[in-house]
Amino acid sequence: MVYRTGALASLGHNHVILNRSVTGSIDVAATLDASSFTLRAPIAAFIIDDSQARAEEGEDFPGDISDEAKTGTYNNMTGSALLDSIQYPVIEVRSLHVQQSPGTFTAILAVRVAGRETNLSLPFVLKREAYGLSASASFELRQSALGLTPFSLMLGALAVRDAMDVKLRLAAQMEAPR
Repeated sequence: MVYRTGALASLGHNHVILNRSVTGSIDVAATLDASSFTLRAPIAAFIIDDSQARAEEGEDFPGDISDEAKTGTYNNMTGSALLDSIQYPVIEVRSLHVQQSPGTFTAILAVRVAGRETNLSLPFVLKREAYGLSASASFELRQSALGLTPFSLMLGALAVRDAMDVKLRLAAQMEAPR
């Protein structure tokens, strides 16, 4: 989720941004330290302000957003000033190290966005399921930590806040033996 800010924030709205087309792989090794994973999120698959998703996120995301506003937000987000999706159509994440602490895991990640790679340390919950593994995480992430400059108009009078709230729910199926 991204939030509006600035003196004219009331003219904008907060956004729920989804991507249901994330792919990747997990290499489960004998030890957690030797295990790794990769994720790829195609920028073209981002969904802006889905009505049901906005309703699920609560009072910070009231009402439906017009198709015109959704298109404008998508174009601003994917344009050359931010994600530059023409030149960099995919956000890539790869684990550098995974460690376990009581009740949670922490992944040291290399995140590649708009041609820049940044290392991040993020907590997540991992569960073994009948079909494989599921992982979930919820954290705050600053666009500036990824080397991005948040969208802004009129010298910041209407802008997107640097801090984003990120929620992930991923499921991985075991590959059949060959």
